Amino acid sequence: MRRVTTVFFLLLCLHTFAQQKENSSTRKFINNAEFTQVNKNWNITADFKSGIGEEVSFFLLKLLI
Repeated sequence: MRRVTTVFFLLLCLHTFAQQKENSSTRKFINNAEFTQVNKNWNITADFKSGIGEEVSFFLLKLLI
């Protein structure tokens, strides 16, 4: 029972301290903007392949603030 309590306490501490990140200057700038426009460019993609044949494509997003 003591081991379970110790593990629970450690996980609680890790969770609490992991959530105390400061926002970056870019995030603050976006959050304080009056409006945000997101444009998708379907012509530019980044393609990633895994070693087992899986493939993921990301499209370019452009934020206009």
